[in-house]
Amino acid sequence: MESIGYEGNEKIMQQTHPTLKVWVDNGIIYAVYLKNTEITVELKKEHHRIYKQLVGDKHMPLLLEIEEGVSVNRDARAFSKKIESKQPFTACAVYVHSLSFKILANFYARFYKPHKPFKVFTNKNEALKWLQQFKENPLT
Repeated sequence: MESIGYEGNEKIMQQTHPTLKVWVDNGIIYAVYLKNTEITVELKKEHHRIYKQLVGDKHMPLLLEIEEGVSVNRDARAFSKKIESKQPFTACAVYVHSLSFKILANFYARFYKPHKPFKVFTNKNEALKWLQQFKENPLT
């Protein structure tokens, strides 16, 4: 884990993995599934470990960005639902660049019915605005 700067007195921490870039800024977890990655159960387990290492026992909203060429296999989607209650997220905004991944993310929401707030966006600023309501202190 490396520090990439400060937001007020809060240190911004970042983790980088060959398939994922993740950092915390202003009370939001930012995660990017990197281009041409196939997300498997094994990767979901590794990503969960990284999230927990980054935020500890805190719970924060997640902005998940999906780059081009990313695929999530069926077992990984089912595993995501299985570990949802253990994830350090209060809500998840999925920011997509393509119609195909928007369809897939919306299918995930309809089929697996996440218990935590989950919404798909094609505009990053709208996603961040939506996530503000799920921060522990939404005024910061």
